[in-house]
Amino acid sequence: MKRLGLVLFALALAVGCDDDEPVQSEGRLRARPSRALGSLAGRVIDPLGQALTDARVRIVLSDGERTAATDSSGAFRFANVPAIGTVEVRVEKEGFTRAFVPARLEAEAGDYPQNEIVHDVGDILLFPLGDEVVFPVWTPTRSDVAVEDAVCVFGPTFYQRQGNGWAGRAQTHVQAESRPGEIACPNLPRLDFWSANGGWLELFVPAQDFDGDGHAEYAGYVRRYAAEELYGNAVEPIVLEPRQTDDPSVGLQIVQSNIEIYRKWELVWPMPALKSDDVAEIVFAVPVDVVSVLVWKDSADVLERDETIVETEPDRVRFRISGGWEKGKLYVVFLVVREKESGFVEMLDGRFTVESSGEIEVRALFLDSDDDGIAAANETLRVELSEYVFGVSDGVIAVQVDADLDGSSEIGDSPYELGSDIFAVLDFESPFQPMGRKLYFRFPVEIPEGARLVFTHRDRVLLNTSGERFDIPSVTLEAEP
Repeated sequence: MKRLGLVLFALALAVGCDDDEPVQSEGRLRARPSRALGSLAGRVIDPLGQALTDARVRIVLSDGERTAATDSSGAFRFANVPAIGTVEVRVEKEGFTRAFVPARLEAEAGDYPQNEIVHDVGDILLFPLGDEVVFPVWTPTRSDVAVEDAVCVFGPTFYQRQGNGWAGRAQTHVQAESRPGEIACPNLPRLDFWSANGGWLELFVPAQDFDGDGHAEYAGYVRRYAAEELYGNAVEPIVLEPRQTDDPSVGLQIVQSNIEIYRKWELVWPMPALKSDDVAEIVFAVPVDVVSVLVWKDSADVLERDETIVETEPDRVRFRISGGWEKGKLYVVFLVVREKESGFVEMLDGRFTVESSGEIEVRALFLDSDDDGIAAANETLRVELSEYVFGVSDGVIAVQVDADLDGSSEIGDSPYELGSDIFAVLDFESPFQPMGRKLYFRFPVEIPEGARLVFTHRDRVLLNTSGERFDIPSVTLEAEP
C-alpha cells in the first residue's frame, strides 16, 4: 500500500503542477532541468596580500569556456552561471604559479533565475616564480656526474582562504636540469615567500647507468626538502651510492637484476620494463640453490599464477613464462633461494612491468543490476585500462559527460550533460608509482548506457610502461549486467 500511495502521489504531481515541476516520463519520475543561475566571484592576491591585476580566470560550462580578467583590486566575477554542481576555476598569471579551485553551485530543479546568489571562492594566493635550487651531485669516486631523468616536484602551488584559515593545494613537477656535478630545479616559487608558507620540494633521481652497459650501478635518490631548508642555506651535496653492498646483514648480495627486488619491504633494485621476450634474471654474489620461484600476473582484481619456466646457474636465477610476458602488464614474483655454502635462506619479493603495446584500450563500465541500461545516481562508474599506467606527481583527472540525460534530444540543456567535471583526485607517495588499471568516478545523477565520457587531466603526466606519455581517450559507457 505504501508503494501504491507513492505512485499515486507522483501521478498527481505530474497532472497538477506547472511546467517546472517534476514530470512522469516512461514510467520513471524525473525532474526538469534546473534553470537556477548564480554568480561566481573571488579575488587573486600575492603572498603580501597585494592584488594581482590582469590575472586570467577561466571556467568551463556547457555552453563553452568563459574567461575573465581580475580588476585593479584582484577581483573577478562571472554572472549567469548555471547552478549545475562543481565548476573548476582556473587561475593563471604570467610569472606566477597556477591555481585550480573547485567551486560547487547547486540549486533545486525548477528554481527560477536568481542572479543574487553568489558563490565566493575567497582569496586565491599565487606564488611568484623565478628561483632555482642547485644540488651538487657526485659519487664516492667522481665529482662530475651528470645524472639523467631527475624530476623536481613542488607544492603547494596556491593557497585558498577557507573560513579563518588558509588551505594549500595542488603540486606540479618540472624536469630537472642536469649539468656535470650538479642538478638544478628551475623556475620554482620564490623561496622567501614559499618558505614562509610551508612550501616543499621533492627531488627524485632514478638509478643511474653511467658506464652505459644497460645495468644501473648506482642507486636512486629520493628526498623531500622544506622550502625553509633551501632558503638562505647551503644545499648539502647528493652522493649517489653504489647499488651493491658487502654488508652481510642485508642477506644475499644481489649483484645485478633486470627486475625490481624488495627485501623486507625495502627496495633493493629498481623496476625497469622488460620486453615481452626478455628473460627475468637475478645475479647473486655467491652460488645459490633455488627453492621456489612463483610468478603472478595482475589480471582484473586477482593475481593469477602463471606457469613459470626456471633456469639456474650457480650464481643466478632466470625465469620466464610460456608464450612470453604480456605487454603493458605488471608481474609479481616471490623467490626463495638458499646460499650453497652456508645454507642461509633468502625470501625476496619482486615485480616488473612489460613494455607497452602502444595501443592502450579504455572501457567505461557500470554495474546494471536491474538491466534497465541506466546507472543509478551516486553509483560508482569504473574506467578500466587494458595496460598499467604510471603517474608523475599528484594531480586531478576529471571526466565530463557528453550525453542527453533528460530525454530532450538535446545535449547541454540539463545539468551534467556537458561540461560538468566529476573529479578523481590521485595522490601518490612518489612519482613513477603504478596508478594501476582502474579509475572510479561517482556521479550525482543517472547516466544512461552509451553516454560519452570525456577525460581531462591537470598537473598530472601519465606514462605507459615504456615511459611514453599517455592521454586517456574519450570512451563510451557500457553496461555490465
